[in-house]
Amino acid sequence: MPSHLQLASDELTRYVLPVYVDDERGYPDQVGTCFIVRFQGRHYLVTAAHVLEHRVRGDLYFYCGSRLKASILSGRLLTTSREGVDVAVAQLHRDISAPPYRDIEKLAFDIYQLRPRMLPRGGNEYLVLGYPATKNVFRRADSQVVMTTYTYHGPSSALSAYELLGLSEESHILIAFKQRQQFSGRGGRIDFPNPRGMSGGPILLFDSDRPIDFTFGFPVVGVATEHRRHHAAIQGTDVSVALRLIGELHSSSA
Repeated sequence: MPSHLQLASDELTRYVLPVYVDDERGYPDQVGTCFIVRFQGRHYLVTAAHVLEHRVRGDLYFYCGSRLKASILSGRLLTTSREGVDVAVAQLHRDISAPPYRDIEKLAFDIYQLRPRMLPRGGNEYLVLGYPATKNVFRRADSQVVMTTYTYHGPSSALSAYELLGLSEESHILIAFKQRQQFSGRGGRIDFPNPRGMSGGPILLFDSDRPIDFTFGFPVVGVATEHRRHHAAIQGTDVSVALRLIGELHSSSA
């Protein structure tokens, strides 16, 4: 594994958070991944729209400290769930401490790091960041959640895959998914776990030929939404949808 790829993974996993709802026993049950975007002094949580469907089970939240929960539903939110376009944005309530969350070493993206419609897709390499649910464990002995971030690195799917699935390159991203010889957010070759739970995580454009530049070199280009198992792909929605929803929330609260 190229050293700069590992360095990129270690740095970028600081920008993602798991999303939880309590199960029937009152224990945290991870249902997705999210990331936070800073825009003109306000903060917006981005995830997949279907992750918010779990709110029928109770309050959705993330941890902004080792034991401190922050409700996703305490502020205003917008979702879109048209066929294949699966994004939600929640404006974080001002009562929630703004990132950085130093206790758990988590950061927010600045809005300029989100780059819509970076075409063409073909030939690009991508990173998908998130929390596979099978690797996110609530430890009852000390009431601690053990969070393990994973980074998937893969190329764009062939353009024929977009056509087969009836997806537009402009609004979607398809990344070829091969489970073998990947790596976790903390290093080491692994067979990648089932990506369930990574929905809502950011998709970043990765250029293996460029030097590391965490400010400009890893633009957020999409939101992961679905594992297309039968097509060996991870599907995402272009980040332009998240930017539009952030803009609508921001304008209505100005």
